Amino acid sequence: FLEAYDTISPISDLEEYDIIDSLEPQITRRLFHVLNHPMMKYYQVDELIVNKGISLQKSPDNKLFFFAVDEKTGGTYRPYYSVLYYHLNDSIYGVRELGESYFACLDIIDADPPKYVVSSQLYTCQTCVEESMMTFYFEDYELMITDFYNYSGRFDNSSQYDKATHTFQFQELTPHPEDAVYDTGETSDVRYRTEGRMQYLNGQFIVTESCEYLVTE
Repeated sequence: FLEAYDTISPISDLEEYDIIDSLEPQITRRLFHVLNHPMMKYYQVDELIVNKGISLQKSPDNKLFFFAVDEKTGGTYRPYYSVLYYHLNDSIYGVRELGESYFACLDIIDADPPKYVVSSQLYTCQTCVEESMMTFYFEDYELMITDFYNYSGRFDNSSQYDKATHTFQFQELTPHPEDAVYDTGETSDVRYRTEGRMQYLNGQFIVTESCEYLVTE
């Protein structure tokens, strides 16, 4: 039924919305069950699970696999069911549910232990987004996740990651006052721009440059 789920739309009619409401929990439950099977470690997971209804982003070393199923809410809030399958070796493997964002691995930092640089994104309304940058790594056989950047607001932001230098640059144009993400009935011509750069140094991402200044429109 994955092919059927991939073709239906929640905005076409109420009947298809009911179908989505019925199929989506079955798909996500079965996906988690399959990935969590102890025999999964003997297979190349991206070759075993191939379907248009399930999107896949994987790390360059084929050890982290980010699966996502569009929940097809039909609105401007666009959540996913996201789950990570990891297989570093026969001792370190498993599954972790990650929530509603869409995940992708951007880089692997040669460290001890290796650090996977991962981005996530979630559209929360027609003009709003939540974005995060984080590192995934394994310590004493356990998956550790550390955020080093978070943004929540309008589409007034941009960011770029450079693998060669392990550097993350970001720019945010934020309403002033800060609570103006949603309409409060107040208007202001004054906003401020925040620009910064973060780099992986001494085992973590730290801010190496940062500035904030007021702008007028």
